[in-house]
Amino acid sequence: MADIKWVVVKTPNPTRGAELRFAEAELRRHLPADVKWCFPAEGGGMLDIAEASTADLVLVIAHPWISLDGRCLDRLLDSLASGYDVVEACDSNNFLPMQTPDYATLRGMERYVDAQGQPSTCRLEVGGESSSLLQLMTVDALNRYGDAELIVGRVAGAYLHDASGYFSGSRSDVVAMIPDTTRVCLDVGGGLGNFLKLAKSQLGVETHLVELDCDIAEQARASKCADFVTSGDFLQYSASPVFDCITFLDMLEHVENPEKYLLHSKRLLSDNGVVIASIPNVGHWSVVVDLLEGRWDYAPAGIQCITHLRFFTLKSILELFDRCGLTVERAEPVSVPCPARWNADLRGFDGLSLDMNGLNTYAYLVVGRPMAK
Repeated sequence: MADIKWVVVKTPNPTRGAELRFAEAELRRHLPADVKWCFPAEGGGMLDIAEASTADLVLVIAHPWISLDGRCLDRLLDSLASGYDVVEACDSNNFLPMQTPDYATLRGMERYVDAQGQPSTCRLEVGGESSSLLQLMTVDALNRYGDAELIVGRVAGAYLHDASGYFSGSRSDVVAMIPDTTRVCLDVGGGLGNFLKLAKSQLGVETHLVELDCDIAEQARASKCADFVTSGDFLQYSASPVFDCITFLDMLEHVENPEKYLLHSKRLLSDNGVVIASIPNVGHWSVVVDLLEGRWDYAPAGIQCITHLRFFTLKSILELFDRCGLTVERAEPVSVPCPARWNADLRGFDGLSLDMNGLNTYAYLVVGRPMAK
């Protein structure tokens, strides 16, 4: 089977942050060094046919914000060679006929794919655009895509993870924790502002967003997800209103000195204001079992995100808030339980006082209030 010659990206992500650069670099690692990239949204056409042979192999991806299982492309190549015109991978949003995903790390994704057994290909009906994030075909098949005569297959065992929602989460679980007395809410590092949009629709609060990434802030401003959007470093931010609630949602782990951010937030709070933070738990079972296998794999998103500078358990979260003069009123676990098959094994370590609650917690939602002076 010939090598892949082209990569066609349907919708290039306009944000060029470190997380996306990492995802693209990892994708390139799985491809031939001389592969040619085509971004139709920038160039206007799918491929320059003058440069491409109709027999050339093309990898078509919906966007570059993906993480491949290491066997994905080889399995697609094998299925294409077995008589299909187009083959497509399963992914974390469109996983059928594979089982429901149950992983939280890259190594966990490998175990998930292992559990599916030998790869198999099922024939699909061709009808319009596919929802698959990744497809492999020839240039000829690309030009004839949608033709009823094309034989299209979906490969169970060729798998990738979709991390494109990194900046767009709405976090309804956090909205439920905002005090009823809140009139003005500030979200720090809130991406595209979907959390604030939901908070405003449900609570009627005035919303403010501070986002370090200029491109993301501009998108948030254009979409009007927040009443006020500021681009820049929160430590340099000052505002005339005082805030009844300031949120740090999966943000404090990305900064060198989280204490500075919490201390600055206290200066901007109203008399009865609170700080709410969502902080991933490095003591989660998904990380622990990886370490038992000698693995720590950075990823574009998640507990092992490539841009995380600090790592926390519940104990260190409580200590962080205490150092900053914040009383923790609530610390709610975001539960992603350990698989039953590992529970007994993890409990079997003599002499260790295991935090089973921590092992089952993916992140903590923390509400802090300034201590009385």
